[in-house]
Amino acid sequence: MNRFRLALLALLVSVLTIVLAGCETGGLLSAEDKRLFVGPVLEDCVGVGPQKCLLVKERMEDDWQLFYDGIEGFIWEPGYVYELDVSVRHVPNPPADGSSLSYHLVRLITKTEVAPGPL
Repeated sequence: MNRFRLALLALLVSVLTIVLAGCETGGLLSAEDKRLFVGPVLEDCVGVGPQKCLLVKERMEDDWQLFYDGIEGFIWEPGYVYELDVSVRHVPNPPADGSSLSYHLVRLITKTEVAPGPL
């Protein structure tokens, strides 16, 4: 009887470990935290079709890059440069026309109004 209980306990621990490991990332692989700067205007770009893209960079001295994805939890307004902490996760089996990365706002650090004009 003791062997049966021990085997049952081992099975229960194994199942719980697998379930909790799966819940930990919500189906996504591990996350990486990044600092992003988001520009004050949207630019025309083409993904699946024509669209407007955010301009982002990881350091203020870098050039602006088109950003085709959204940032969950972030609401962009024109005329401001934002400094954000974001969590970047790898998406397993993304759709053919979708990104393999998912961006989520962790913290809004600054929101600075800028004058209209060239970046």
